[in-house]
Amino acid sequence: MRCLPLIASVIALALCCCCARAQNQAAAFAEGIPSDEWPSDPNNPIRRLDRAIGTDNGGLHWVRGEGPPPDGTPPNGKEVYITEGLYGDSWINAQGCRVQEINYEVSIYFDDNSRFTYQIMIQRINCPGPNGSSETSFTRSILVTASSANDLWHVIRSSFLQILNGQVSSNVKNTKAAIPPGRQADPSPGLSNIPPQATVKIVAGHGATLDLRGHSSTICTSSAPAIIQASTILLDPGVTLPQLFSPAPQVQPAQNEVELQITPNSFPLTQAPEPGTMGFTVINLGNTEVPVNFTWTDTLGWTIPGGMTITAAPATPIVVVAPLFYPGTFPPETRDSLMVIASPLSTLGSTVFLSHPVYFDSDLDGDGIKNCLDPCPFIFNSGADADFDFLPDECDTCPGSFNFFPEDLCPCFANCDASAVSPILTANDFQCFLNAFASGHPYANCDGSTVPPILTANDFQCFLNSFASGCP
Repeated sequence: MRCLPLIASVIALALCCCCARAQNQAAAFAEGIPSDEWPSDPNNPIRRLDRAIGTDNGGLHWVRGEGPPPDGTPPNGKEVYITEGLYGDSWINAQGCRVQEINYEVSIYFDDNSRFTYQIMIQRINCPGPNGSSETSFTRSILVTASSANDLWHVIRSSFLQILNGQVSSNVKNTKAAIPPGRQADPSPGLSNIPPQATVKIVAGHGATLDLRGHSSTICTSSAPAIIQASTILLDPGVTLPQLFSPAPQVQPAQNEVELQITPNSFPLTQAPEPGTMGFTVINLGNTEVPVNFTWTDTLGWTIPGGMTITAAPATPIVVVAPLFYPGTFPPETRDSLMVIASPLSTLGSTVFLSHPVYFDSDLDGDGIKNCLDPCPFIFNSGADADFDFLPDECDTCPGSFNFFPEDLCPCFANCDASAVSPILTANDFQCFLNAFASGHPYANCDGSTVPPILTANDFQCFLNSFASGCP
């Protein structure tokens, strides 16, 4: 690809080039979250999400909610806001394949007005093959974004992995920094830890400025040259782009960009004769705000077609709920599919589609939860979820710890402060446990008791035993 001439403006005024580069909390948080795999460390912040982890966890207090903060403003104090969590199973499809889907979404608003989002989608398909063999498919998609205060820039990391019958058929990783048109920004806080083999792209909109003053050494290292689309780049005197990017980047003209991605965030199933719903999330991975027209319909014509228009700002998830309604009777083998279409009302971007099955299945364990929404389809569960990880206690391998996926390893209980540097267990863990006990936090219920009083001397002894056993 031919490298286009760089149009760079270098301003040497001391008052400008010496501006402080404030640490971005969202970018710092994202640095500890793998963008190409589900965190293997059970003490990773994403895996420790709980209703109230407490102010001892990195100085942050977690608060769960059903939607973004009122008026889109961040909460006061050092708080983050969890907006979405989902676990879903669709066990048998029309072809006799066992299908499992797991989605998880979270948006976190930090007190410096920066924003973090995380989305993971996993699908496993196990189909009967010839002569009793099994054909399998595993697909995992992860999206991580970090946005600055006032949305001056967004760093978007995405990955897609597909394994067919034990062989990797696709493994794509991308990192993009997006600067909206007319803005001036330095997105380097989100570019310091690029996953191996990931492509890197900086897309500045028309009239935007990529401000890299204050840097004189490498800020981004990648396996292939980064692509920088910007018409104006500010550098300190004597500094060149090859000093900041390794290998040397390719520079191209500025580009207004809209890139829509649509995913399901709830699983539709029949609830006849009562109405049901399907939720889906649309996120704009470009740098330009755009109005988007959403429409939906189903293949059997049982749902009244509908739609709405919503503005999609860069790196800001939009949750839309489509109403569903089905007749009271239908053959048990009936299969329906909901089609959702998102069309940008602009010359930028392309229309995207989402087609998702609507499952008509039974309740094998009689607990009132359809199999495709039941994390434990063969185990009656009461709905109790002591650690709020969306896995009922009856089938939760770690009922006292947030472990969203069933195969997650249980965290080391005694490592209360979630430290990752040796020695793992210290006096800080004792103080952390005492604070949790004093505040009545569910973490302190070490013995898992359910009869009041929940927290007793037994929990102290339980913690001491766990501490003495150490962490693996």
